[in-house]
Amino acid sequence: SMASADAGHDLPVAITIDGEFANTDQLQCVFESSEHSRRVQARVDHARVVCSFPKDMRATPGTVVVRVSSNAHDVSPLDSKLTLFLRNAPILEAAMPSTGPAHGGTRLVVYGTGLEDKNLLCHFVSGLNSSSDTVATFLSSKHATCITPAFLRGFASLHVVSDGLHSNGVPYHFVEPFAITSLEPDTGPVNGGTRVIAFT
Repeated sequence: SMASADAGHDLPVAITIDGEFANTDQLQCVFESSEHSRRVQARVDHARVVCSFPKDMRATPGTVVVRVSSNAHDVSPLDSKLTLFLRNAPILEAAMPSTGPAHGGTRLVVYGTGLEDKNLLCHFVSGLNSSSDTVATFLSSKHATCITPAFLRGFASLHVVSDGLHSNGVPYHFVEPFAITSLEPDTGPVNGGTRVIAFT
């Protein structure tokens, strides 16, 4: 089977297996790429072999084959392997505008790198751990747009999710909308230059 993951973050790997394996010191996950081969200690948890992805294999995107060894020597056959495709998560640099009304509906342009036209979302998270997602429109690997959802007033962290991988966050401020009730003065010359006070 295939799975994808972020090459830049800690990654627990859970492998579903058939048959019975004992929790012994010889139970291992075997990770194989074009450049490396690593064995790490594994354990059995509810019919799964669970192990941690080797940190020194996370830096480079690419394909990694994961197999299981029950005796620290032999490995499971290739037809029972897990293929893990490592790729870099998107990096978010800014969102414009960075403020909008809490009732939502503001069109944002997000700027970053590594964006992909695969299940692209804007993900908003508040300090109270409330969250909301909206579908993003892919423009290029550096630009996307989305519409803000109705959200809690205050600062939120905006992330981009590209095919399941989350970017870093940038601040976005949801504010209470306001209405202008009057202007003073309410007339002026067509060539401009009049100082106006807005009352809300």
